[in-house]
Formats: sequence, structure tokens, C-alpha cells
Amino acid sequence: MAEEPSNSSDKPQKKARTTGTGTGGWLPDWMPFGKAVPRTERPVVSTEEVFALLKYAAETGVEDECLAALTEEIHQSEPSHSKVAALYARLAAKTKPINGRTLVDSREEGFTRLKGISTVTAVFFILAVGNYIMDNWVADIVEPEEGTLLFWLNVKRYVWDYLTPFFWGALGACVFLMKRVQDTARDNVYEHHQMQGWATRILIGGVLAAIVLIIFDPSAFTAETVPLAPAAIAFLTGLGVKAVYGGLERLIEEVAAKFSVEGLRRARPTADQSAPSGE
Repeated sequence: MAEEPSNSSDKPQKKARTTGTGTGGWLPDWMPFGKAVPRTERPVVSTEEVFALLKYAAETGVEDECLAALTEEIHQSEPSHSKVAALYARLAAKTKPINGRTLVDSREEGFTRLKGISTVTAVFFILAVGNYIMDNWVADIVEPEEGTLLFWLNVKRYVWDYLTPFFWGALGACVFLMKRVQDTARDNVYEHHQMQGWATRILIGGVLAAIVLIIFDPSAFTAETVPLAPAAIAFLTGLGVKAVYGGLERLIEEVAAKFSVEGLRRARPTADQSAPSGE
């Protein structure tokens, strides 16, 4: 006997996922108000940003008619994207510099980014401080004439020692980034796009610290007549990359101007040379 075809309507239906935002359905980032729209008509703010700003405004006691209007409009079955965007902009102007994007990023991205930078900081700290630990250990042993130990001592002497300024500079840059992420996330003003290129900042801090110690005499750096150790100079260079780079730019401009003046002096003929010779 042939089996009767099963009716698809008898199969259990999957329940729609919800975001808990009160819009009645699962909302991707590009479908923030519960209804699919063409890409060119998609709103510039997501539902998550709007609700985050509404919650913050209510908790901090922001009083403005746009707060109630935005709350009412966002819970409509088919809210107007343009009206929501306009009301959101008005409310964000009241809470500036905090907005929905900074609230979302401070809550989610800030902590994640801080963990990544903390890991890199720990690595450079171990590399920088480890060299001083090795110095104390090497001072208490007799250097062998051959063998594996001699190989690693040479690696430290000819590689690790020269890279230590880079490690200290990178460590200073990491400390700067950690402090910045922590402060902005705490104040709810952290934005993901502001921290793009943080790895480049660490690389610049390390390279700049190594270059400064190579081209300048460390004994020339003092803090209120107290000489700074090379490690301190490298760390401060990474910590203040912008200030150090600006100082190097001014130094380059002064050197270039000096060379230009000297070149003009050599090219300018003397009064005796320019005077016509007598017959």
C-alpha cells in the first residue's frame, strides 16, 4: 500500500528568534525596525544603538520631548526611518559626546580590545624586564668556552640586548593604549573606529624608541638634572610617540634650514669675484 504524502502543515513550525527589543522579530543589523528594506534605504543607526541611547537618556534624567517621541516612534509597527534618525540625532546632541554607538562599543568592543592589548603588553613586559633578569643571572655564572649555554649567551649579547630598547618602547605604547581604552570605555565614549591601527602605534613606539637611543647620546636626556636610564628613555618615547615624533620633525626642519642657508652662502659669489676685472 502506498503511503499518503505527508502534509507540510503538520510539521512543527520554528519559532522566530527575537532580540528582546520589543520590535517583534529577529532583526539583523541592516533590518533595524522589523521590516526588510532595500540597501539604499537602510537607516544609518541600528536598533541596538537607538535602544542603548534611550536607556542611557532615561537613566541619566535627560529631559527633552524628543526622548518620548523617539520611544513612541521606535515601537511603531512600521516606524519612519527618517523620523527615527532625526529624533536620534536630536537626542544624541543632548547627550554629546555619548551616543548609541559609543554606548554599544564601550560595553562590548572596549572590554574585548582591552584584553587583546593587555596580552600584548604582558609579552613586551616579559621581554623587556626579562633582559635585566638575565643580566643578573649571567653576572653570577662563569661563561663557558663552548656549548649550548655559550650560544644562548651570544644570542642575548648580540640580539636581545639590542632589541631591548624596542621592547621598552613597545611597552610604553601598550600602556598608553590600555589607559586610553580604559578611560574612554569607562566614560562611555569609546568608539571602535578610533582604535583601528593600534598595532601600528605599538610598532611605531618600539621603532622610534630604538632609533632615539641610536642617534642620540642617552646621557643628554635628563629630568630636572637627573639622568634618565636608556630603558626609561625608550619607555617614555613609546608612551609619548606623538610628542617625540613632533620633536624629531622640528629637528629635521632646523637641519634642513641650516643646510639651505649654507648652500646659499656657498653659491653666492663674493664681491671680489663678481667685480669686473680691469684692463
